[in-house]
Amino acid sequence: MTPKPFDPTLKALVETSPESWPAFVGGPPGPTDVIDADIATVSGAADKVIRVRADPRTSCI
Repeated sequence: MTPKPFDPTLKALVETSPESWPAFVGGPPGPTDVIDADIATVSGAADKVIRVRADPRTSCI
């Protein structure tokens, strides 16, 4: 298994300020929820999923 030194840090940042991530990656701002990935329903490659309830046609400046 490959070590992931930034994994705990990124998880903490996502939990602390989830509303900042859509703008950081160039998406539209909106109400944001953090969902713990359930291995049964989401790929095992994701620990956290950020759900943004925004109009995808709006752009972030």
